[in-house]
Amino acid sequence: MLNKGRISISPRTRSKATVQASRMAGHSYWRMALIITACLSFLVVCVINGLAGAGNTVLANDNLRVMIAVTVSVIAGLLGLVWFRRRNKPGIESTQQPDSERTYRKAGEEASISAQGDSLTCVRHALAKSVIMIAHNSIPQMDFKQAEAISAIQNLDVAKHPNAEHVITFNNQEILMQDYISQQLYFVNMQVRVCDIHDYSPDHHGYILQYNAREGPHAVYVQYQESGNWVCLNSWGDYDPEPMVNVQQAGNALFEVYITLRSSS
Repeated sequence: MLNKGRISISPRTRSKATVQASRMAGHSYWRMALIITACLSFLVVCVINGLAGAGNTVLANDNLRVMIAVTVSVIAGLLGLVWFRRRNKPGIESTQQPDSERTYRKAGEEASISAQGDSLTCVRHALAKSVIMIAHNSIPQMDFKQAEAISAIQNLDVAKHPNAEHVITFNNQEILMQDYISQQLYFVNMQVRVCDIHDYSPDHHGYILQYNAREGPHAVYVQYQESGNWVCLNSWGDYDPEPMVNVQQAGNALFEVYITLRSSS
């Protein structure tokens, strides 16, 4: 059985090895510049001595010949260093994501506006969006489909419970989901806990807000916090697709969602 533990965003930081590699690359550029300068110095000195031997009176002065050789060589060496650094761009590629991972991030499905219709299923929709966004932003990334997550949550026995309109009812419930990147099936266990604004972290992507909308009690997926408001993703189709709810609004209840995976095979 494969237990992947809690999945959440992991900040991409430069490791000690990456920093050390970048420094070593920088040292190699300066060594290259010194080698180029030394080679050009030797070449220029040979050319100037040749011209002086051919009867050029201007280059007959030894000090002048040395000054010209050093100046030309240093300028050429610095120009070579600039060209070499531009071509190789040290320390940039090492901090970027691999091509395959960037492709996955573009291809993976993100949470979107859904339509619950006349059914009282806003909690299921918000929970499904939390699940797919946690997976979408995990490392390595996983690609769950929102419609499949909604359907799987709808089919849970607990979804038929009278208290199924409360987010906490779905704590420790498990659904079967396919990851469309690895093409594997996983049992996804959903852990839900009550939290508050002080627990909120923009690096986590599993928050649900229950609040008092004009139409009555409602639950939505929280996209992010901005200017003292929760910016949410609704399940009412084109009507009020991204509601903004003041974080201090009376009656707000914030929930944090985590998922744990195990292979179905």
